[in-house]
Amino acid sequence: MKSALNQDLRARILHSALRSSSASEALDLLQGSGALEPALPANRANAIDGFLRDLSIEEDSGSQVREWIDASVKDLPQEWREFAFTGLILKHAQAPRGRVFSRLEELLATGLDAESYCWVLLRVQQAGLMRAGGKLPRADVYLKEAEQRVRDTEHPLLRDLCDAPTVQGRGLYAQATGDYSLALQSLDRALSLSEEYQLRLLPIVSSNLASLHWASGQAEKAMKLHLSADTRDLGGRRIGSSWLIRSHLSAAKCAIDCEEFLVADMELRAARQLLRETTSPSALLMGYQKLYAGELILRSHESGAEQGFDRIEEACQIFEAEDPQHHAGLLEAKITIAQHAIRSDDHRRMFIILHKILEEASELGCLEARARALVFESSLFVSETPPIREAYDDLVTRLHLINNPALLMQALSNLFVHSLRYLELSDQAFLMARLRRLQTVLDESCFQDLYETYIEQRYSWAIENRLADLLEQEGSVFDSESGDPTK
Repeated sequence: MKSALNQDLRARILHSALRSSSASEALDLLQGSGALEPALPANRANAIDGFLRDLSIEEDSGSQVREWIDASVKDLPQEWREFAFTGLILKHAQAPRGRVFSRLEELLATGLDAESYCWVLLRVQQAGLMRAGGKLPRADVYLKEAEQRVRDTEHPLLRDLCDAPTVQGRGLYAQATGDYSLALQSLDRALSLSEEYQLRLLPIVSSNLASLHWASGQAEKAMKLHLSADTRDLGGRRIGSSWLIRSHLSAAKCAIDCEEFLVADMELRAARQLLRETTSPSALLMGYQKLYAGELILRSHESGAEQGFDRIEEACQIFEAEDPQHHAGLLEAKITIAQHAIRSDDHRRMFIILHKILEEASELGCLEARARALVFESSLFVSETPPIREAYDDLVTRLHLINNPALLMQALSNLFVHSLRYLELSDQAFLMARLRRLQTVLDESCFQDLYETYIEQRYSWAIENRLADLLEQEGSVFDSESGDPTK
């Protein structure tokens, strides 16, 4: 009976920690849920709460944490050691990427048994760090260990609570490896669990799911998630203003892509107001606010190009002032200018910018920017003056560099439409085979939406133009009086 009771307590402790934004809030939730045995003495509770509240994550914080473990945590019952270490892990997760405990795992080993659910949280966090650093095989190892621990957990609530961050981690990993179908399944599961148990993770999962939709070419779906009033209310209260600003900026970007310019303007104004009200606003967020404001002007005002370029230049100055420079923002600014050049039929400027983007993105390892640049290059093949055959062959050999299947589908679709008008049947069959293979890594509805947009809606245009070209080259194939083929 005692073992079952302890499992219930462990589950309630983890639930409170994953619902709360601080140790004190988690303790309040626990105290409101009824008797807790074994109880946590008030002086210990205050010591845990105060330490985690004041802790600043630095490279040399290990000795400070070890002293805290020895003084306030080590002799507590296992259930309450887990409470303290869960708070430590969650605090660690909020630290800037450059400030990471190099000995966090060693520190946790001093006060946890091998079966603790804290190891699941730690492995998911370690997987995230590896994924962000481009070390995908190592990230997969950590995630598989976390997934096995989740499967081995018998208590239903504990299992679900550990599963929520684990499946989110798997979803982000799947997106990074180009398996958008698995990414969608995983993030949908994480969102469902977060909603069911009212987890603090919910706004973050919702944002990640929206980002996946946007990356899949479904900006409207992404925008709806970003605009959710309930999610924003929860994120603002439990995470803070920085998350809320990112939500407004992401919604603005989606609205621009959907040509919902009034919505984009409202979201950018909201982000700007929050930045003004924040004591120490993030320079990067200020940069993206200016970047998207510039893009909005370029997209929505035919005569506002100069003002739009000024905003983008201000954003670039902010990105360049970062140490190190924020290359992702700088490349996104160049992509925005390249898009404007395409819409303005300024192919010469487009080629110059495109060359710089591809060169810099490859050198810096910015895979998303490189992929989008290749999509832009493919769009030149559906213009009225497409590049020559050699350029087509060269681009086809570089398509494997696009690790986003939705972007790859856009590029292949552009080339397929081009092939319908200018190339042989064998080229068309090759591209169609490549397109169909993407069904295995894209959600079915996503694949169908993209296929309809990029193939079906442009198919008749390509065929009609090819026939028009043949008629122009060979003369009329019908006798105008009889209607019979005579030539």
